[in-house]
Amino acid sequence: MRVFLLAASSTIVLVALSGAGLAADPVASSPHDWSGPYIGAFGGYAFGDSDASDRGSGFFDEGAEGLTFDLDPDGFVGGLDVGYNWQVNALVFGVEAEIAYNFTDESSVVFVGENSNGIVDDDHASVEYGFQGALAGRLGFAADRVLLYAKGGLAIAEIEQSAGDLDFGGVVDPSDLASFSKTLLGYVVGGGIEFAFSDSLSTFVEYNYSDFENTSVTNLDGNNVRFSNSLNVVKAGINFHF
Repeated sequence: MRVFLLAASSTIVLVALSGAGLAADPVASSPHDWSGPYIGAFGGYAFGDSDASDRGSGFFDEGAEGLTFDLDPDGFVGGLDVGYNWQVNALVFGVEAEIAYNFTDESSVVFVGENSNGIVDDDHASVEYGFQGALAGRLGFAADRVLLYAKGGLAIAEIEQSAGDLDFGGVVDPSDLASFSKTLLGYVVGGGIEFAFSDSLSTFVEYNYSDFENTSVTNLDGNNVRFSNSLNVVKAGINFHF
């Protein structure tokens, strides 16, 4: 993670210095034109927040209603993007779609202790991402070859999540288990900086935040749990312009 953030920070510094150098060049050519289609590839690091929340029904067997089991999944993500830009003076706006595979996951068990009947009770939860995508609008300001932009739109992700109770030192109690594997919708917002090396090649560093729809699941005991997931992604990539 630190290595990736250091690389991203170095890219931003190089972009800024390159832009300043171009601006100071007395014989610089006409400003770069960002309009047109592009396609690219990216890689990055994802870290999120995933909750399994008892809906007041005593889902977790230790008896404390309203308990939230919190997970902090993280992992790498990589994918492809395609988009189109329009430019009016320094204003650049467009639309972009992306598809990626997300290796973000986490599984955790919390030891609760012994109930009044002397049975050891552990609670567990897990989350795992798979394919994800986004369709977003972009709005930015161009200073020649440097483009600062914000983005926002629709997010979609394949998520598998479970929570329940482990009895007798790690045996799953089927009646207490609740899980789902679904493709969930949500929203994405973010922004970044992009630098054009030439008319056909650029590099970018970007941050995105996504929040996905909640899912409620009832186990065989009739207890209800709500799953919620949000995700942060820091990524860098290259775009080829046509």
